[in-house]
Amino acid sequence: MNNQNTIAASRSQTSTLATNKVIRNTYMLLSMTLLFSALSAGVSMALNLPHPGLLLTLGGYFGLLFLTARFRDSALGLAFVFALTGFMGYTQVYNVRNGITRWIRDDRPVTHL
Repeated sequence: MNNQNTIAASRSQTSTLATNKVIRNTYMLLSMTLLFSALSAGVSMALNLPHPGLLLTLGGYFGLLFLTARFRDSALGLAFVFALTGFMGYTQVYNVRNGITRWIRDDRPVTHL
C-alpha cells in the first residue's frame, strides 16, 4: 500500500514539474516578444519612420497572423511571432509619438487620443 502512494506521489510531482516548466517557458516567450515589440517601437521612433498606411498595416497584421498560425508547430512559427510583434511595435509608434507630444505640449496626462 505504501509503495502505491509513493508511485502516485512521484508521478504527481513529475507532472507538476513539467507543468511549471511549460508555464515558465510560456511567460519567458511572452516577455521576450513584448520586449522585442518595445525595442522595435523605440527604434522606429528614434529613426522617425513614417506610418505605413492602412492597407500595409492590415496586410501586415493579417499576413503575419496567418503565417504564425500556419507554421505554429515549427521553429519558423516562432520567427513569425517575433515578426508580428515587431510589426505591431512599428505600427503603434505613430500613436505613442502623438500621445507623448500632446502630453508634453499640454502639460497634462493623456486621457484620450
